[in-house]
Amino acid sequence: MRNHVALLLCALSLSLMLTGCNSSQANSLSTNASVSSAPAEQPVTPSPTPSSIPSPAPSPTLEPSNWGIKSSVDKFGDDTGHPYVLGSFQGTFSNSATMGSDLKVYVFYVPNPGWFIFRLFEYGNSPITLYTSDVANLEMKIDDEVYGAELQFVAGDLILSPRYSDANATLKAYNGTDREVFYKTLLASLRRGDTISCYISIDDFDDWIETLGASGSQYNFKISGIGFAEQEATISSK
Repeated sequence: MRNHVALLLCALSLSLMLTGCNSSQANSLSTNASVSSAPAEQPVTPSPTPSSIPSPAPSPTLEPSNWGIKSSVDKFGDDTGHPYVLGSFQGTFSNSATMGSDLKVYVFYVPNPGWFIFRLFEYGNSPITLYTSDVANLEMKIDDEVYGAELQFVAGDLILSPRYSDANATLKAYNGTDREVFYKTLLASLRRGDTISCYISIDDFDDWIETLGASGSQYNFKISGIGFAEQEATISSK
C-alpha cells in the first residue's frame, strides 16, 4: 500500500513539475517517505517548490474559486488519465523561531483512491521539514463542530484518508473523531462551498503528547469550498 501511495505522489509531483517548472528556481530536495514514531534520522522535505506548482485553472463558477483541475503524469511525461482537484490557499504558521509568518498551502483532492493531500510551504516558499519521530495532527471546524485526525506522512506530504492503519491510539483518543466520518464530512462541506478553518500541529511525538500539540509547529489556514463541487463534477464526468 505504501509503495502505491508513494508512486501516486511521485506522479503528482511530476505533473506539477512538467506543467509549471522553472528549473532555475527548483531546489534539490529529499522525497524519502517517513512514518511517525520512529527514531529521528534524516529530514524529509516535500517536492516540488511553489514556483513549479501551477495556479488552478479558472473555475466555471460565478464567484472566484481557488480550485482547478490537474492530471498526473508518469515518469515519461505522459498523462496517466488520473485527474485530481488542486486548490491553493494562504495562512500563517508559528514555531519556536517565528510567530504568525506567511504560509502557502496546496490541497489536493485525489478521488481515486480517495485522499486529501496537504503540502505546506513556510514563508510562502520553504517546504516544511518532517522527521521520522514527528507526528502531525489535523483539526477542522465544520458547522461549528471540531473534527480531528492524525495525518500520514508520505514523500514529505501530509495525507488524510478514510483509513490509516498506523494511526496512533493516543491521537485517536485525543481527537475523538471517527476518521471516515471526518473525511466524509469534509468532502460534503467542500461540495456545499463552505469555508473551513484548519489547524495542523507538528511536533516530536513525546512533546506533542505532553503539550497536546501546543508546542512544535502550528499551521493555521482556511479552505474555501467555492468551485470545488464543479471541479469534482468535471472529473467525475470524464
